[in-house]
Amino acid sequence: MLIGNRTYTKAEFYKFIQLPQQAHRVFELIDGEIHEKMPTFGYSSGTGARLTTFIGMYLLNNDIAFFTDAQGGYDIDDENTFAPDVGIILKSRLAALPTDQYIPLVPDFVVEVVSPSDQKDYKNRIEKKLNKYIEAGVALIWYVYPDRKEVEVYKRGQPMQVYTVDDTLDGGEVLPGFSLRVSEIFPA
Repeated sequence: MLIGNRTYTKAEFYKFIQLPQQAHRVFELIDGEIHEKMPTFGYSSGTGARLTTFIGMYLLNNDIAFFTDAQGGYDIDDENTFAPDVGIILKSRLAALPTDQYIPLVPDFVVEVVSPSDQKDYKNRIEKKLNKYIEAGVALIWYVYPDRKEVEVYKRGQPMQVYTVDDTLDGGEVLPGFSLRVSEIFPA
């Protein structure tokens, strides 16, 4: 949901999200516009939780990166701060997660679970964010479509590929050795 009808600077955005009434809400800055991330329905949320669990299990055994859930924000550039459903940033690029600000770097890997509310605002919730991730140089992007049981995979410098329940995803250069069958992502 778009907040207001004007553009905001990063400083104004940070001031806005720190207001007491915003304490339990999640916002993103998309091309200078503040958008509230709406809660998702059960299936989309469950899909995101499953992905977080699988990636988290890998990182417990391979301490190479920090990861965040849908509450964690990344400063993509001066007009964009996104909170992907799963965000990964390699420890070789960031010594510790900040405690009082969004992560000031572009993530290495993002997972966006596309919910029905995202599809209602395709241009802002899907297309704009995807293009910003690509322009910013995110190495690996997964756009997960629970309704289709498909994952669109964008690897830096390669054409997009669509993976179905018969395929296996991999962590690419970001999470070497990580693999996940698409069928495992979607709860029965």
